[in-house]
Amino acid sequence: MERGLVSYSQATLIKRTRIELNDNPWYDTCVEAMDTTETGLDVTDGTKYSTGVVVEFQDDGELCLVLSVSSNTLTVIRNYNFSVTATAGTGTTHATSMTIAADPRYRYTEITEAISTAMSELYPYVYRTVQISLTPVSGKQWYDLANTSVLDINSIVQESGTTGTTSSGIHEYGRDAVYAVRLGQNLPVAKITTGPGLYIRTLRDVTNTIYVNAIAAIDDTASSGIYTYITGNDEANCLIFMAASKLVGSLEIVRTTQEDVSMGDATVQPGSRRNLAQYLEAKGLAERRRWEIKVRQKTPVLPISRGRLA
Repeated sequence: MERGLVSYSQATLIKRTRIELNDNPWYDTCVEAMDTTETGLDVTDGTKYSTGVVVEFQDDGELCLVLSVSSNTLTVIRNYNFSVTATAGTGTTHATSMTIAADPRYRYTEITEAISTAMSELYPYVYRTVQISLTPVSGKQWYDLANTSVLDINSIVQESGTTGTTSSGIHEYGRDAVYAVRLGQNLPVAKITTGPGLYIRTLRDVTNTIYVNAIAAIDDTASSGIYTYITGNDEANCLIFMAASKLVGSLEIVRTTQEDVSMGDATVQPGSRRNLAQYLEAKGLAERRRWEIKVRQKTPVLPISRGRLA
């Protein structure tokens, strides 16, 4: 598997997943911006297309059925098979130079859904961090973290003394009984209104900000087509293999005997796709383990005190 990539857009992960699936569509570029209803799709090389080809935009998966080809302009039916909206012929906008794929075996939505499913299975093996700032209040023990995604804690630190001076120190909460902490979920709204609550037995400093490095699950949040929480090679490789495994496994043909060909393609041996899916899953789990080691070295879970909260 190729390594060394520096960014992980949805389009990049989809393309690399297709490579693992031996799905190699013709990739081209839409050389103009498209509004929601325009039916003339200009491409770089119209000779690669013919009537009946389905092209797919790689920014959101809109499908367009090619009706005719004139030079480098394709006349298409937008939003083919209601791929992006519920209105026939009305698609989505696309920027100039957007990548399109011709007749991919695996659709954009199939791959992104498989990637999302793979992401949902990452926790508690790997996770992301969330930085939260708390203002200490003398006598207060329960603090609202105001973030419903928080599942655990990596660290809780506070500068003691005059901030920014050589005499100040950095104090870590949750390392001893005196400054014990506890993460609470599903607490009474009268106490914690907007998210998990953090119990701090004793404040080290009543003036300086408390910084909580919380732990949350990785999800498929994306901005401008870039997965927010996928930034490294191990992360991308893990998701590619796991998504490919799910897609291959979903195509397994179940037959009682080799002679029972009415259930599917007679050229496909029973169990062959399942075996390939298991192989890809094993590679994905190996990448997840590599990723997990790095995550736990950099951001281990805080051994929060489990003592009585007085």
